[in-house]
Amino acid sequence: MKNFTIYLVILVFLFVSKVLGQETFESETKRIANKIEKITKEEKEALKEEVEAVNVQLSEGKITQEQADKRKKELAEARAVIMEEKITLAQNELNDLVQKKSTEKSKKILRECI
Repeated sequence: MKNFTIYLVILVFLFVSKVLGQETFESETKRIANKIEKITKEEKEALKEEVEAVNVQLSEGKITQEQADKRKKELAEARAVIMEEKITLAQNELNDLVQKKSTEKSKKILRECI
């Protein structure tokens, strides 16, 4: 009976650690995905505000339509670069997380084979 209890405790511990490890991986990937969505939303909102400011200048006659179009294009390109840089950092974070998980699984499989 004592051995059964010990084995049961070990089995429960292993199960719980595996479940918690999976939740951690999933929660981290979800966090990074949310981060990417937030970056996209913030950069689009910032671009929208900048374009609105250009439209105000245009409606007030401070700039021409051609200048407004050129400025909007420049703003869009700049925001795209900023967004790409931020998203690349988040994607690298995700890649590192996946690589770490893959390495852990490989080591586990190797240990089981030995």
